[in-house]
Amino acid sequence: MHVAAPEVKAADTVGAGDSYMSSFIAGILTDSRPDFDEEQLRRLGTVAAAAAAISATRHGANPPTARELQEAGRFLWTGSS
Repeated sequence: MHVAAPEVKAADTVGAGDSYMSSFIAGILTDSRPDFDEEQLRRLGTVAAAAAAISATRHGANPPTARELQEAGRFLWTGSS
């Protein structure tokens, strides 16, 4: 499976991979369904890619907050801000 990463102007990529993995794992741990289908895994990967992108736009290992990810997720799934 491939999930495209958002294009951003990177300030610092330190911590971007950690942000991706922590977002992906948090999504798995907080989902109430016991099995994950391809659509759900793609959704988790898309949000995780957004977390990494947000992190890369900041200096240092500075991951997004849960609120920032919720706002990014709302934009990703509705196409609006």
